[in-house]
Amino acid sequence: MDASGHIAGRGINVRRLLKYALIAGGTIVVVGVGLPFLFLVWIFFMPGGRVGQFRDRATAQLPGLSLTLERRFAHPFLAEYYRSLTVEQEGVGTTGRALGMDMGGMTRVIVCRSRTGSILIHDPWETYEVTQGRTRPSLTPQPSLKDDCPEFLGAFDVDAEHDLSFRPS
Repeated sequence: MDASGHIAGRGINVRRLLKYALIAGGTIVVVGVGLPFLFLVWIFFMPGGRVGQFRDRATAQLPGLSLTLERRFAHPFLAEYYRSLTVEQEGVGTTGRALGMDMGGMTRVIVCRSRTGSILIHDPWETYEVTQGRTRPSLTPQPSLKDDCPEFLGAFDVDAEHDLSFRPS
């Protein structure tokens, strides 16, 4: 290589070759990493996206109580949902709670009556007990009752069209 950066007898400028190789490498990194990252940011934060939008709901009418399970989209294109359960006691009040996220295939929620007469809600992660109150019903986690279902009342699940519904016993 001579003083100007050329390889003797070949006419190739090594400095220019390294300069363009670094520019090409930087471009590949920007395109290969930066654009997919920007695409993901756009998907999750785009205005009007479906994350958090209402998907469907189903209601179970029980004596003196109404249970409503609602699903909202949790992902821009996968079948993942935020779930919430609302309990309304006739003539008294309403209470609600966010349930564990449905990451696909975890929609089924079983409704039972306990030996004490309260309503048990079994989802894949937790068991909740619904008791009637004077000002509103209560909806509290009861992990000790996970396998207890003396009287099956029905289940929330998806139908053939993948919509949420309540199927009584």
